[in-house]
Amino acid sequence: MADTEEVNRIPSPSNAFSPEIPPMRAPHVEFVYRLQAKMGPVRYSMTKLHASQISRNVAHVSSGTMKGPKISGNITERSGADWSQQVVTNTSKMFARQDDVEYSSHLTFETGEGPYNWMNSVVATGCMASVNGELIVDCWRLTNFPGVEAEEVVVKQVEVQQEK
Repeated sequence: MADTEEVNRIPSPSNAFSPEIPPMRAPHVEFVYRLQAKMGPVRYSMTKLHASQISRNVAHVSSGTMKGPKISGNITERSGADWSQQVVTNTSKMFARQDDVEYSSHLTFETGEGPYNWMNSVVATGCMASVNGELIVDCWRLTNFPGVEAEEVVVKQVEVQQEK
């Protein structure tokens, strides 16, 4: 574990907008894993959700791998799906092949007890690209404590006392 006091912390740009508040720092990112997944065909397509300009396509994950400093494994066939989202605005049009574009997304994790329980406490973002028909996701943990490992999530049963 690194001494967090010695880590170079970047001040938040928001400090200039409210100098009367103690300064905050920008979040730090730490690499968690790279996922490479072969995708099946789009199974569902939903357009103009909630009368908006948002559309989603759902494609099953056929197979793949995940590798990082604290996690690695193979993806079980059809154990998940990619819910890609497209937002169309009146002012932007994109003219690019899918293999030329990178996207960002928030990532969430739900694990049980065991070696990957620490991932339940991770706030993460993913940088994604499509390369030769594969989905590539680099997962980054957001933290204000560089070098401090994510903690395991422990759920304890709490007894509730009822008033008599």
